[in-house]
Amino acid sequence: MKALFWVIATPLVIIAASFAASNRNTVEVGVWPLPFIWDAPVYVVALGALGIGIVLGGAVTGLGAVRARFSARQASRRITTLEWELSATAAAEKLNLGTPKASTNGSVAPSKGELV
Repeated sequence: MKALFWVIATPLVIIAASFAASNRNTVEVGVWPLPFIWDAPVYVVALGALGIGIVLGGAVTGLGAVRARFSARQASRRITTLEWELSATAAAEKLNLGTPKASTNGSVAPSKGELV
C-alpha cells in the first residue's frame, strides 16, 4: 500500500511543483459580496482550490464512513446478542431443560385447564 501511495504521490508532487514554477503571475482574488481583494500568484489560487476540494471531499467521505461504521457496529452487537442467545438455548437443551412451550391461549404459562 505504501508503494502505491508513492507511485501516485510522486508524479502529483512533480506536476504541482512544475505548475507552481510556471504560473507565478499574480491575479486578483475576491469574493463578490465581500469588499476584500487579494493579489495572489496563480499557483496559490489553483493549488489552494485543489487543497480545499481535497479536504471537503475527505470530510464528505468521512461522514459517509461514519454512518457505515455505525451500522456495522449495530449489526455486530446484534450478532453477538443472537450468538449468546443461541448458545444459551443450546446449553439449556443439552442439559435437557428445554424451552417453555406456549399454551393454546398464547401465553407461556399454562392456563387453568391445561396439563403441563
